[in-house]
Amino acid sequence: RKHRRRRRHRDRDGDRKGSNRDEGEVYGKYGILKESDLNGDKRTEFMLWANEVKSVEVESLARWEEKKMFGEFMDLYNTATLPSTKYYNLDAWRYEQAKAREAGDGDAGGGGEKVVFN
Repeated sequence: RKHRRRRRHRDRDGDRKGSNRDEGEVYGKYGILKESDLNGDKRTEFMLWANEVKSVEVESLARWEEKKMFGEFMDLYNTATLPSTKYYNLDAWRYEQAKAREAGDGDAGGGGEKVVFN
């Protein structure tokens, strides 16, 4: 006699219903990095993350150390758990920062140097 296993109901995303996954931490939210992306488009973001978060200069690492550190970056990137959005897309982050700066300068009116009197 064969025993049938009960199938757990899954929602459309393939997750089990009632899973405790945090909505902010979605796998692949910003894309999926692979080991082959080490020298690809996200190298700048990786180097910035290594410098600012890990306080390490990537150029001074051995190749195997760089791969290991990129693996850590890749895990954080793929699970959308990096500490800042600039590590996902530096160009878009810089654009948003410049846009916010322009909006802030537009409110000042004068546009010149600001002088503080004590």
